[in-house]
Amino acid sequence: MASSVGARSKAAYEAPGLPLGGLRFYPRADLRIEYDDNVFNIAPDPRGDAKATFEPGFELVERTPDAGLSVKGQATLTRYADLKVQNNEQYSLEAAGHKAFGPVRLDLSGSYGLLAEMAGTLGDAVIGAPNTYSRLAGRAGLSVALANLTVSLAGGAERFDYRTIRLEGLDVLQNYRDRTATTLGGRASLRLGPALRVFAQGRYNWQDYRQDFEAISQDSQGYALSGGLAFGFSELLSGEVTVGYLSQDYDEPASGTVSGMTYSGRLIWNVTTLVTVKLNGARTLEASPFFNQPGVIQDSISLYVDYELLRNLVVSVNTSYLYYDYFGSDRRDRQFRIGTNARWLLGDRFEVGLGFSHRDQSSRGFEARPFTGSTALLSLRVKF
Repeated sequence: MASSVGARSKAAYEAPGLPLGGLRFYPRADLRIEYDDNVFNIAPDPRGDAKATFEPGFELVERTPDAGLSVKGQATLTRYADLKVQNNEQYSLEAAGHKAFGPVRLDLSGSYGLLAEMAGTLGDAVIGAPNTYSRLAGRAGLSVALANLTVSLAGGAERFDYRTIRLEGLDVLQNYRDRTATTLGGRASLRLGPALRVFAQGRYNWQDYRQDFEAISQDSQGYALSGGLAFGFSELLSGEVTVGYLSQDYDEPASGTVSGMTYSGRLIWNVTTLVTVKLNGARTLEASPFFNQPGVIQDSISLYVDYELLRNLVVSVNTSYLYYDYFGSDRRDRQFRIGTNARWLLGDRFEVGLGFSHRDQSSRGFEARPFTGSTALLSLRVKF
């Protein structure tokens, strides 16, 4: 399978890690300084501010021919120069492991995090302060490889608990968003040649909210069925294309059912040994942050170009388009983003980064939220 210029292994610039028994320990710390000319992503009267983010983290790894274990953790502490209400802390811990028993492979993973939905993202329901929540998740999967056929089954659950927001002396409750999402799915993949696979997959989900909002139920259940093609022509070109159908049925009679075509695709093309083009696209059904708009159909497409200017200097340009269709409402959002960044590797211990990005969202309908904004970034990473 193709690997991008930015992700390609560079032994001279990779942290060696620290031995810890039979494991390898990789600690790191990031410091980012940013200026954003529209912190709240609003219009008119945007507010600009500078912020500093300190993010220590680690990864603990063990790999054997038939098994693997990875434990990751990080903390993110963000402080603003003027808009102190935006200060926030985030933490996360996750573990994943696999074990092979001949043609059978078992995968297990779990994670917990205290997270924040940043301004301008889909979950940003309250303007003026970070929307924070905890997320507890677990997943188990089993796959069997028989000659050219691979069959896999997986199931998982996520629990979301939203914190009350303190804004201008008032408490803004977010507990109507508390929910547990459970998913079961399977996939069958058939190899047609050394570089080509076809597959079919299906998934069923339950969205169980822990309380109604003023007697309005937000619970739902639904499925997605799809099929596609996966290809990988050595290090030059690889990708996957999927087309299918999804349906989500909401318990609230006024919400009804949302259904339609779904798709996803990804492509990695190494134009030369120094240039990589990556293309991604998808249509998904997301949970809405608003009680009276049960779901959001999201279409996304992104394009990345990585150029290895020097062995230790990678320059990237990216652009993306997002379209949000709020089911049960006339609101529609279109968001464009464009950016560029450079990553300079200084031996196996340090990285320096520079970046600039611009965003523009047009919006119409109920609670429309158009905005534009730009961000400049300087970052430093220390790794061991």
